[in-house]
Amino acid sequence: MLIRIIKELRDLPEYKRPMRGKVYETLDQISGRYNAQENCRKIIIVNGHKVSVHREEYEPTQKIRRRKSNGEG
Repeated sequence: MLIRIIKELRDLPEYKRPMRGKVYETLDQISGRYNAQENCRKIIIVNGHKVSVHREEYEPTQKIRRRKSNGEG
């Protein structure tokens, strides 16, 4: 999934901070134990560092559909 950062993340150090307006590809999604739909975060890579981004800090731009290989030709 591709996401666009819409907020300045001032709480992160500058070398880990994603640029506002730039599109990143997500690696993984983590969710909380309680209210998992609301407490989910996306993992992106910024300058070689893994950074988690909350739903309020990004907007989805494109969903990448992956084909499932069922062994059928």
